[in-house]
Amino acid sequence: MRYQSICALPKTDDVIGMVSLIEDMGWHQVCNARITDIYATEDMNAPDLHSEAATEIMDIKRMHRWIFCTYLIDILIFSLLPLSECFDYYRGYRANLIPSVVQGLVFFVWFTFRYICRRTSFSKQIQHLRNNIPFSEQDYHRYLKTKNWQRIIFILILVIQFLIPGLFH
Repeated sequence: MRYQSICALPKTDDVIGMVSLIEDMGWHQVCNARITDIYATEDMNAPDLHSEAATEIMDIKRMHRWIFCTYLIDILIFSLLPLSECFDYYRGYRANLIPSVVQGLVFFVWFTFRYICRRTSFSKQIQHLRNNIPFSEQDYHRYLKTKNWQRIIFILILVIQFLIPGLFH
């Protein structure tokens, strides 16, 4: 089984035509990982999804720029927004400073961890492409394991976020 990924961000107006072309080449979509479509084929002689490795590297870098921009937006919104609740404008003093700072830090750590996981994944993809190493079944399972850990940690963070206000009041 061979795996390849392409950027799911729109590059063409004819998305349906692009998907049918990929299927005609012998590939089928395995999953969608937000902005990455992962395709697989059992035919070891099937043509690559990209005509050149340099094109695929540019595609991966494009996905990385998208993830970095969403990381910055998430940090600005979810890490700094709780700090805006620190100040009780009606009473003139800092009412919820500690819970707000803790919530902001928890979100900051989560988004940074998620960004590092994604950045590592993209770096490995670029290494594979530059060295002409095909993606293996083991690489795919490692990717799924990382996604599952991210989901577990996110659930723990949600639980912590619900507990923080109760701990400080």
